Amino acid sequence: MKSIVKISFVALSCLLSSNTFASGLDDLKAALEGLKGNTPIRAQLFQQVTETRGEDDDLEIKNGEVQVLLHDDSEGLKVIYSNAVLTTLEQETMQKVEDESTPTPTLMAVNSIATTELRAMLSATVNIQRRLSQAIFIDEKPIEREGKQFRLLEFTLPLESIIDDKRTRGYVKKFESSYRVLIDEAGIPIETKLSFHGKGRAYVVLRVEAMGAGMSQYEVIGDRLVCVRSEYQNGWDSTFGEGEFTEVQELNVLAATHTANQMTASSQAK
Repeated sequence: MKSIVKISFVALSCLLSSNTFASGLDDLKAALEGLKGNTPIRAQLFQQVTETRGEDDDLEIKNGEVQVLLHDDSEGLKVIYSNAVLTTLEQETMQKVEDESTPTPTLMAVNSIATTELRAMLSATVNIQRRLSQAIFIDEKPIEREGKQFRLLEFTLPLESIIDDKRTRGYVKKFESSYRVLIDEAGIPIETKLSFHGKGRAYVVLRVEAMGAGMSQYEVIGDRLVCVRSEYQNGWDSTFGEGEFTEVQELNVLAATHTANQMTASSQAK
């Protein structure tokens, strides 16, 4: 009888002990709630894009790049283009009028900049929370990098989280996705990776296949989570041809307000 009581007590102790440790997903959600601040921040953004269409003799490649200054504070987000960039934009616009085939790398890069993307880089928390609200948790496993311990959380995402247009989703017959979040011991996200692949057919004769992959890296600046580097690649292959679009964004934080505790959190994230 005593042995049975002892075994039951040990089992209960193990159960209670395991419940005292939050899961990686719980830690991630808690960390994100603490990184919704609006610390004023100035940063320099470098945007590089590449668009490829066709193949073999019909292959067409376009490249673009630009550098802009971002300022985000209580008044809102400001995007500042230098006089040199503005002058280049004017020149490329005129060249485009004279010859449509003329390369316009600065104009191409500027046209690819989306306000929502800029906001997501300077305040990355909401974007990750939106992904998590749609994601299905699969697994958590320990990861070691450069002698430091991290945790890798794996998810899948539904089709509607990747493709916004309802009509387009109706053509997709096969779809698979992966969303991975690397967190530190405190639950702060260090890196996210997204990939997807879908196939479909429209009106019987129209075939389409799309795939994409992206990676983002983060740092804690003040009381906000900032995406300091983002790489995204999106490709398609259809009845009408194939192509690929690649975008790389690098953020160099120039100034921000820190407190002692917030600087400690930032060093942990690194």
